[in-house]
Amino acid sequence: MNVQLFQKIWKDSVWSKIISVIILAVVTFIYNALVAKDKNETILESLSQVLYFKVELWIFIVICLSVCLVLYFTKRQFKYDNETLELDRKLFNQISNGEGILELILEIKGNGFSSHPVKMERIETMIDLLEESKKPNFEFLNPQLDALKCKILDELSNLDSTLSNYVFGANLHGWVSIPSEWEYGQSERFNKAKSEIRKQEDIFTEVYQKFITEGRKILKV
Repeated sequence: MNVQLFQKIWKDSVWSKIISVIILAVVTFIYNALVAKDKNETILESLSQVLYFKVELWIFIVICLSVCLVLYFTKRQFKYDNETLELDRKLFNQISNGEGILELILEIKGNGFSSHPVKMERIETMIDLLEESKKPNFEFLNPQLDALKCKILDELSNLDSTLSNYVFGANLHGWVSIPSEWEYGQSERFNKAKSEIRKQEDIFTEVYQKFITEGRKILKV
């Protein structure tokens, strides 16, 4: 049996349980065979000790509840079909590769807003994305991905709020930055602006990187 066929069978909900039971039975048999040999008993005598092993009622109840909880959360795990997978891939690509998004992300990753003038287009891309996120279809069907998306939007909103306090138009050519005059006349304000913007840039970068990493694993893109 090749690896791909085994993986396909293992992912099947019925066959995976059958294989698990077989593996458990084989391991139990081998263990009892070794125990029987060590104690100079027959395998049937060793197995009988396992079959007639007494378990406290409370232990049995705890085990049953644990199994039920595991099965409950396993069944709740989201599973894609071709249609839902395509819808989530489309939204994932929109967030990661949409118009102006890559430039915005690179600017944030490079701490651009806290270190040098930035094109006003980056701010506009940020605002457009936050506005787009208010639409009903801006939602992943996979709950795990949607939770990561919400974190991205939260941190992007926090970055936008921070920028609105410290970043202003530098000239008439569409560039914005922390006012350069603060560096000399209001150094404390200037340093605070750089520090708070950079902090939010780093937080967003970490959340965004996790979204991309997990998204690629889940969506296979």
